[in-house]
Amino acid sequence: MKAFNLFIFLLPLLSFSQIKVLDHSKAELIGEIEQMGISTFKCLKVDSIYTIEFYNNKDKDIISYASFSFKNENDAFNQIYNLIIAGLEKKQSSETVLEAGNGKIKLEFIKNVMGSYFRLAQFNKEGTDIKAYSLTMNKKQVEKLFGK
Repeated sequence: MKAFNLFIFLLPLLSFSQIKVLDHSKAELIGEIEQMGISTFKCLKVDSIYTIEFYNNKDKDIISYASFSFKNENDAFNQIYNLIIAGLEKKQSSETVLEAGNGKIKLEFIKNVMGSYFRLAQFNKEGTDIKAYSLTMNKKQVEKLFGK
């Protein structure tokens, strides 16, 4: 019984050890997109971890933001940037799905007579439930977001 009580007591400590708290006070702003004075996209860097934060356009009645983070392993930051730019330069609409953290990120490339646009869709791990949609961005805005 004592061993069981000790296990129950230590379980929360084990759970907290898996979580890393990032100090956003030392976050470096890589790029930000604003529309009508409202921040719609922001790219932050803390140590080797990048965070993309975006205005959630899924429910237009509620103002909320969504984000995903990734480590810059194998130059992931530039790989994502190059993937987005390549998608914008294609001649037809397309989609690419990435795994990030506890979910999936769909990169949607939209082509119409006005030009080429990009937006993010954030899903749960299974890819069945849309958690957030971003507003659209053009190539110039993507370059600004990624600090290029």
